[in-house]
Amino acid sequence: MHQKSIYFFVLLLFIKLPCYAFNDPPVKYLGIDQGLSNNAITSIFQDHNGFMWFGTFDGLNRYDGYSFKIFRNVVGDTTSLNGNGIGAIVEDADHQLWIGTGKGLSIYNPYKGTFYGASFKAWNNNSVVPLGSTIRTIQKNDKDGCMLVGTRQKGLLLFQKNSRTGVQIPFLPRKGYEGDYYVRAIALDSSKQLA
Repeated sequence: MHQKSIYFFVLLLFIKLPCYAFNDPPVKYLGIDQGLSNNAITSIFQDHNGFMWFGTFDGLNRYDGYSFKIFRNVVGDTTSLNGNGIGAIVEDADHQLWIGTGKGLSIYNPYKGTFYGASFKAWNNNSVVPLGSTIRTIQKNDKDGCMLVGTRQKGLLLFQKNSRTGVQIPFLPRKGYEGDYYVRAIALDSSKQLA
């Protein structure tokens, strides 16, 4: 009886295998011919609504499964994306998108359809200045809703939940370079998340 079961399984395998071979593959090519702003994809993110967001060297692209909507910097429009070279895309606890660009951070409010800029306080200075550093990594801390932003020139910045002003985290082992360091990646340790 056991041998008959094996033969039956092998028979089913040969019957089903050709069905998979002739179906369309589950992968779909998306490029400039389908409406993407640039074929060089630098970051990909899926938001809570299922939209796919693609960062490129020429703007931010939202894909709804059928077509693209492209967001770019518009000179003189402070509610547009601040730069077209996208390095990172992350969604915060309020479903706003945090977009790291070559010209700083843009926060997209999908309900209003507008972008906001961000600022920060240096670790050794209390004045608030615009964040214009290149950003290549952003990480959300699910525990308290804060955002961690890694910059090329200003190191690691901590944004409390619902704040567009970050605080610079000094890198103390490097005397003289405490605020000027490059953060390429951020990973949260689940046992040592920020309080």
